[in-house]
Amino acid sequence: MPVLMTVAMFFQQKMTPTTTADPMQQKMMQFMPVIFGFFMIALPSGLVVYILFSTVLQIASQYLVNQDLIKKGL
Repeated sequence: MPVLMTVAMFFQQKMTPTTTADPMQQKMMQFMPVIFGFFMIALPSGLVVYILFSTVLQIASQYLVNQDLIKKGL
């Protein structure tokens, strides 16, 4: 489950537009899914399922927003 959550968080991060220009902060944000994956190994599986489900819903929401913006030409 932590591996699935890490992959989902990675895709969520790639879909979300970035507003920071600082290269160091962008590098740190690239490693955040991996760090969270290691943290989730020691936590209860119910918490990992909750975060995974939340992340998948956020990916779907971001996809729909991106599609709406493409239709509007923004």
